[in-house]
Amino acid sequence: MESEENTPPPQPRSQSSTNWRQKSSLHVSAFPPRPKPNSFQTADWLGDKARRQAQPTPKPAPKPAPKPAPKPAPKPAPKPTTPRKGGALPQSEFKPTYYTGPPLLLLLPVELRLEIYKSCETAFTLLLLSQTHPRFRAEILDSPRIFTRLPGYVGKLTGKFTLREVRLKYRSEAQLLSQMGNTSKVRRGGRGMPTACAKCFHVFSGSQWITIRPKKGWGSWERWECGCVGGATLFKFAERG
Repeated sequence: MESEENTPPPQPRSQSSTNWRQKSSLHVSAFPPRPKPNSFQTADWLGDKARRQAQPTPKPAPKPAPKPAPKPAPKPAPKPTTPRKGGALPQSEFKPTYYTGPPLLLLLPVELRLEIYKSCETAFTLLLLSQTHPRFRAEILDSPRIFTRLPGYVGKLTGKFTLREVRLKYRSEAQLLSQMGNTSKVRRGGRGMPTACAKCFHVFSGSQWITIRPKKGWGSWERWECGCVGGATLFKFAERG
């Protein structure tokens, strides 16, 4: 009788189900509600699952082989230039390239340029070099010993370095001076350009314009008189502007 009295009375079933609902309500996100067994949603879900299991897993498609790079088209061979009947190429095909930058001599140090000035053979050669760039002209005039010691310099009294203080040494220099005068725009203007005697290579400082009547028509001529042995009066035809 005592054991029956000490045993606790059994709890009602409704109370235990209530506790289970309270515990499950704390973890609603962890235990989502399942669909009812007889609903259409459950039947569709089971059918989709059975189809996935029955179908074999598709294999990945093989990657296509890389296409070879296209070969560049061969360049056409240049057409051979056919010379004209006279032998000269057409002007459109012959295009010479000229250097338009500063003189390459400026890239050298000043000491080396001075040695190049001293190595000139005549004063006329150095004078032409001094006219190619203002910097060359300034460096040469700053060192008068460079041009006063060269053969052909006759301006020791004046100390200047112009064409009047230069006497040509070779016939090639006289021809070059004459060619420069014929192609100069100053001569075309009728002012006259210096020229040299064909005998002594003396450079005439000036000229005198005369107008004479040749066999046909009239013409303007330049006259130079040279006092050297065997020299004569030189005449050159020039157009006066």
